[in-house]
Amino acid sequence: MGANLKIFTIYTSEDADAMYRVCSHLKSYQEHHKLSICQEDAIRKDQQWKPKVESNFYEADLFLLFLSNALMYSEFIQQLEFKMVIDRYKAGTAVVIPILLENCPWDVDFNSDDYNFSFKELHVLPEEAKPIKDWVSSEKAFRNVDASIKNVIQLLFGADAQDEFQNEEKSELNTSKTEQQRDLALNGETDVHDQKRLGVDVAAIKLVEGQKHKKEAKAKNSVEQEQRLREEKAAERFVKEKRLKEEIELKTQTEKQKKFEKKKHKKIPHKPNREAIKDEQVKDSGHKKRLVIGSLTTLLIIGGVWTFSVLNTGSEIDSKSSSNRKVVEIDAAESISLDTAAIEPGSKKEIRSELGIGDFHKEGIIFSFDADNKKGKIVHIEDAGPMTWENAFKIHEQLGEGWRLPTLDELKLLYKTVGQGATNSAKFSNQLYWSATPYDEYQARLLRFSDGNTNYHYNKEAEHRIYQVRAVRDFSR
Repeated sequence: MGANLKIFTIYTSEDADAMYRVCSHLKSYQEHHKLSICQEDAIRKDQQWKPKVESNFYEADLFLLFLSNALMYSEFIQQLEFKMVIDRYKAGTAVVIPILLENCPWDVDFNSDDYNFSFKELHVLPEEAKPIKDWVSSEKAFRNVDASIKNVIQLLFGADAQDEFQNEEKSELNTSKTEQQRDLALNGETDVHDQKRLGVDVAAIKLVEGQKHKKEAKAKNSVEQEQRLREEKAAERFVKEKRLKEEIELKTQTEKQKKFEKKKHKKIPHKPNREAIKDEQVKDSGHKKRLVIGSLTTLLIIGGVWTFSVLNTGSEIDSKSSSNRKVVEIDAAESISLDTAAIEPGSKKEIRSELGIGDFHKEGIIFSFDADNKKGKIVHIEDAGPMTWENAFKIHEQLGEGWRLPTLDELKLLYKTVGQGATNSAKFSNQLYWSATPYDEYQARLLRFSDGNTNYHYNKEAEHRIYQVRAVRDFSR
């Protein structure tokens, strides 16, 4: 809580008069304690509510909730903004004061993934949670509300005064007095007269002190839980890596077996390698040389016989010569035919395996290819976290250069290809995962992998907001 206390009112347009009446009693405190009160964002019937100035809502120290039938049946109760108010209360970073205007279902339970909540946990005003409309005097009821709120404001400023004015003697005395009064009230050492005289509302004190202790206990538990989660995560990581490797090996063996069976039933022309072609060419060259030498020898012998025959006989020699020429022509034709023969290498390209969605590649699992099938994206084989958004955004420091926090669109694609929206081959858990996509200046978007819900957005600077992270990176073939 800073020296400038920010108060945010949550009310419906039907309850505007009651809201202005409560805030008018705080005007005397507004200047003295440097209060800022936001009262310009009324909730309209059957409409989604959004704050006009988001910083006023997200940075508020104190929320005043005006409970009525109009509010409890409004769209606001179902929105994430209402859950954020309760988150701030649960985390101990803001005070929530419900003001009961009329009989309405205010004491119902609100259930969420993180916790269950009921207004019965809080100090509901006026005293004894009696609706203002049931009081005989509404003015007396509003004075009761005003006194309780002022006590809470004094406590909030009293907690900070020691840090801001520790060099001023007067402030130190006031701080000491405030702490002394608080201790006496909490220990039950003051009677009703003293409490009225000191203006101390015991319930309001317990509300503020309870949130303070709760925050300290939560911080301590968070450290222990983080250590335990790291140890459990290391064991889970070992088991996951072993199981994933076994699955990948089994899948690879199955694919090889399928390709082998496919080749058995499909005739694929043999494609000789370069060494085989070279050996065949050498053999052909030797064979051609032998054919040429044989052919020349035959021609010489025939020529000699023919010359001899011409000298001795006429027609017989011509007949034999004609016959011999045919033989020579046949041999030459065979020789030419053999000369032109050559071994041609196979024309079909070598068959190679192609990568696909869900395949293991470069320390991850493929979940996306671009249009030309040359570039793609892979997701890490295991979760990192739970962790804050700030640590999630620097996931490359943990996993190595190139790994990054996925965008919301990439998380959607992961859910549909290798997550629960498909076969969940990437082994996602049924939890919320951080994305790098902002919802606004202070929040980031998340996706719940149990059902693909993308309506979650939480404060990315809150240390108690820790969720799962699954890193991705790009690759090229």
